[in-house]
Formats: sequence, structure tokens, C-alpha cells
Amino acid sequence: MIDKLLNGYKRNEATIQMLKLKINQWEETLTKDASEIDSLYSQPKCENLGVQTSHNLNPIESMMIRVENQKEKIKTWIKDSQDKIKSLEHENKIVDILLESLDEESSFILIQKHFEKKKWNIITHQFNSKFRNEYHEYITSSGVRKKYEGIKREISSLFEEIMK
Repeated sequence: MIDKLLNGYKRNEATIQMLKLKINQWEETLTKDASEIDSLYSQPKCENLGVQTSHNLNPIESMMIRVENQKEKIKTWIKDSQDKIKSLEHENKIVDILLESLDEESSFILIQKHFEKKKWNIITHQFNSKFRNEYHEYITSSGVRKKYEGIKREISSLFEEIMK
């Protein structure tokens, strides 16, 4: 579960931003007049050629019904997207809380591994440059991996406590 949360963080951020753009677009559409909405969302008129309808609505009434139905669909899309955003933000907030509970070195390793998707040799080099260079106490890739496994155990137990 921790791996899923960590690996999904950046994807969640991108999804949230895309959904917000869609919501803005849909909200803008709702402010347009009926004929614009109808032209944006109605199917080509040729699809209905040759099909007889049992109702005798005039074209204006038909368009208004289509537009009202489309507005309801758009409002549903907006609500569903807002719910999805809340869910993704909740997941990312959990990750933020878990990362805040860690020291700078531990947080660095997790971010490089899960958010930046870097390889162990690169993480080790950057870790040593950032945290160990001053004291010339370098750590090997296997040391960074062991530290990583300990960090994951630590945040897994914290996550379990949070979710109880």
C-alpha cells in the first residue's frame, strides 16, 4: 500500500491539475447560450435522417431539451471530477504527512526513489554529495537500500497507526 501511495503521488498531482482544467472548461460551457451548448455537444444532424420520431416537438423545444440534458450531464461530470480530486488530494496528503514525519535524509531517499524514479547508483551519489560529503563518511548503494527498507518499515507502521 505504501509503494502504491508513494508511486502514485506525482500521477495524482497531474490528474488533479487535468481535472481542474476540465472542470473550468465545463463551468465555462455552462455559461454559454443554449445554441452554443447544443452545437458543442449535439450529434451531427445527419445521424437522425430517415428516423421517424413519435413526438411532434418543434426544433427549438427539441434543442432546449437536449441542452438541459447536456447541462445535467456536465454538472454530473463536474461533481464526479470534484469527488475524484478530493480522493486524490486525500491520498497525497497522507504521503505529505508521512514524509514530514521523516528526517531530511530519509525523505530525500524516498523522494528520489518514488517521485523522481532514479536508480540506486544515482540516488547514492546524490545522497553522498548532499549529506555525507562534508564529513567524508560515504555510504554505498547497498547501505542506501538498507536505509530505504528501514524507512519503508517506519512509514508503513506509521501509516497503519494513522489508518486505524
